[in-house]
Amino acid sequence: FEAQTMKGWDWHTDLIQMAISMVKTEGEKERIRTDLEQIKPNGKDWDWEYRTAQKLKLQLIRQTEDEDAAIRFMESNPDNPDFRKGLIEQAIRIKDYDKAEQLANEGVIKDEDRFPGLANDWRDYLLQIYQATHNTEKTISLARYFFTQGCGRHQPRKFYYMLLKSIIPQTQWKKYVNQLIADINRNSHKDINYSYTAEIYIWEEEWDKLFKLLQKYPNFYRIEEAEKYLADKHAEELATMYRKLIIDYLPNNMGRDHYQMVCKYIRRIAKLGYKPMALELTEQLKTQYRNRRALLDELSRCFLIN
Repeated sequence: FEAQTMKGWDWHTDLIQMAISMVKTEGEKERIRTDLEQIKPNGKDWDWEYRTAQKLKLQLIRQTEDEDAAIRFMESNPDNPDFRKGLIEQAIRIKDYDKAEQLANEGVIKDEDRFPGLANDWRDYLLQIYQATHNTEKTISLARYFFTQGCGRHQPRKFYYMLLKSIIPQTQWKKYVNQLIADINRNSHKDINYSYTAEIYIWEEEWDKLFKLLQKYPNFYRIEEAEKYLADKHAEELATMYRKLIIDYLPNNMGRDHYQMVCKYIRRIAKLGYKPMALELTEQLKTQYRNRRALLDELSRCFLIN
């Protein structure tokens, strides 16, 4: 390590890790500490080498001292995300929620602009803290944030939705959901945030609302996903949607991959119970696109594939 024989390779720091595990004397400890002190911050937003040196120092302290000394070292270097996480988790373990909250809030402020994913790590700790301390207002605020921002890094969106549902009084829930949907769509870059809105209707088993949403914003994938919820009551309408999409799709899409996809959805029309519609559409396309050999080939084999 001192000769930098392995510098630029993982072994450069692996050798220090092995040396730390074998430390027996104060002199050996001081030699390693001095070596690690040679690694200085480079001033960049993310300094891997310096962060690694800090973690090795922590390993050295734990190997040669006690956990209190390790905590003091982490507390003196809270800008290291691994140290901040360790301090927060340790504070949560001993139920020092004030300290945990302070560290997490400081992390959000520090990392919000440059490292939004890391800022959400701190928010996730805050959510744990607010749940543990029964802070209903802040739990609702953060659960709503994670759900509307689509931050699935820690939990799936449904987790945050169900957390909200478990807290909001039942008499207020329907109004809250309607406002949640309105806010999601108002802040969407598109006219509608279909996936979030559809998820809510599915979780609430609002099948009529899901069908109306699908009618307004249909595409192949959305119809296919909705079949399991809507086919019992709206099979004909779903088949008709597929038919219209196929007719609108083919004029501007050529190539065997596109034709195979079209055949896939023709077969889905048939599986919905409307095989005559699927056969009629197949004949219509054969006539309309009689000069597209690859399409004719795929259509001729359409019902030979299960």
